[in-house]
Amino acid sequence: DTADFVLDFRLPRDEAIVQNEFKFKLEEKRTELESVYQAKTRKQDEVVKQKTHQKFEGEIKKGVAVKQLHVSEKQDGVEIKLLSLAEVGGKDYLRLTLHNYTDRNYEIEMFVMIKEKMKRKWLFRKVPDGFTPVTVSVNMRMVVPKKKYNYGIISYEQMALRKNERLVLKVYEKGNNQPLEVVNVPWEAR
Repeated sequence: DTADFVLDFRLPRDEAIVQNEFKFKLEEKRTELESVYQAKTRKQDEVVKQKTHQKFEGEIKKGVAVKQLHVSEKQDGVEIKLLSLAEVGGKDYLRLTLHNYTDRNYEIEMFVMIKEKMKRKWLFRKVPDGFTPVTVSVNMRMVVPKKKYNYGIISYEQMALRKNERLVLKVYEKGNNQPLEVVNVPWEAR
């Protein structure tokens, strides 16, 4: 009375449990690998940003040149001193002070910078022979109080001067046609 075969209904059910367990483990491993990958990617991005920033800073520092200047001109109780010239990224930055030793406020109307061409007259004398205006940007208070001074920065595009050219900076006061003039402004910081 025994049967020659046995029907086992547990096999498909166990197989389904094994498959579900396998899918669960696979999904768990996939999320673990994704989180590890994202962490590595974030770390690599940070390293790349840091190295790029360091390289950028190095390029900027390599392209920066600063020269201390000791140039000054005085006229009618007002003195202009050129302190330094810096070259950064294709621009020149001229740092200066304007001292007012008079008993009245010195009101600046405008700053003018020109590239002046010189020609030889006689043996050792050179005279101006035309000029080209230079576009400048001025960062300075335009009124110098009496017995005080102001710092400022004049920026302009870098340029090369020929042997017979020079830079001239002129500061015009309101109501005065005679400018305070600095001739032979240094143009190279290197």
